[in-house]
Amino acid sequence: MSGVVVLANAYRLSDVPDWIAQWVIETLFEEDTNTRYLQLAEETVSAYRAWYAKTVKDLTDLKTRNPDSAPTSLGRYVGEYWNASKTVRLVIILDNNGALILQFQGHSEDEFELKHLHDDVFSWFTSLHDIAERGRHIFDSLYYLIECQQGQGRQGLRWAHDSSETGELFEKTESEAPQEKVQDKMQTKNKTSSETKNETRNSATFDICRGQCYEVG
Repeated sequence: MSGVVVLANAYRLSDVPDWIAQWVIETLFEEDTNTRYLQLAEETVSAYRAWYAKTVKDLTDLKTRNPDSAPTSLGRYVGEYWNASKTVRLVIILDNNGALILQFQGHSEDEFELKHLHDDVFSWFTSLHDIAERGRHIFDSLYYLIECQQGQGRQGLRWAHDSSETGELFEKTESEAPQEKVQDKMQTKNKTSSETKNETRNSATFDICRGQCYEVG
């Protein structure tokens, strides 16, 4: 029995590892599926870029909806948010530059800046290069939105990681996100590029779809 394993640390503009595995298997077992991988790659790259452009346009349109509605205090969003089974943790911090940062599983290696769009709606969308480098795919604009709402009761996040309309509820813990997270972030930024590339990114599993802060009680 034999197998083929193809490892990659980025997807870029197409799922190249999958195609390489198929091509190697065809070559080893001399089975021609008549798949034109070069043509497939070119078509996929074109579609990928078009999808990215549409996502950028949709997010830009959202930003112009109510541009003068910036929140008065970003600190109120800071904290740790857990799902019901305590298997997934989302951490929101303020970095040394005063920017709001979202960390998946609390990892500084897998964090995104939350950019204000309108009212209490933020986006963690980033550049095409950054998305590809992190091994993520492009989705529609709703995938990158998180909407927050503050009240007198307990706070939380609603994350539709399962593509459902309601998503899963993440409750905010009593304690604030530790300040050492900020220091950890700055230390990571100061590492050399070679050290950073050797770090393990844990981003593939925990993509955020739609988020909505909610009030319990």
